[in-house]
Amino acid sequence: MTSKSELIALGVALDKAGGAALDVEPAGGLLSPWKSVLDELGVKPLSEDERYATAQREKQTKGAPLPEVEAVFKKLCGPEHEALAAEATARYRELATARPKKMFSHAMAAAKQHRYDDYAPGAYVLRCPSCGAPRLKAVLHCDFCGADIK
Repeated sequence: MTSKSELIALGVALDKAGGAALDVEPAGGLLSPWKSVLDELGVKPLSEDERYATAQREKQTKGAPLPEVEAVFKKLCGPEHEALAAEATARYRELATARPKKMFSHAMAAAKQHRYDDYAPGAYVLRCPSCGAPRLKAVLHCDFCGADIK
């Protein structure tokens, strides 16, 4: 029987490996963080032609090829947790084949993931109090409406 702390450690290891696999761009590529996961677990990477063909066949939009990820998850989980490996593989497939619905949804998802709004801006734009136009020059006079910018 597996203890709760071992299951937590297994979940963390699956999350780390899945994150490294999802960060691979373009789909089917081989980045050094993912290669180090493969080397660490002794999983042989697919050949370059197989990698891209598999990612294309699986309709992946990002991430490492599904057979490699599945092998890594099975190696991490072992035979006693095959159901967990299958569940992790299914979730990875879902994330790796997701297609953005709107034009800017991929950019918005990346912005939400990295939370760029948590950082204070380094500068601000001085605007005209009467028309709201941005200041274009060092002169404190609005080129659009003629008002003084204070």
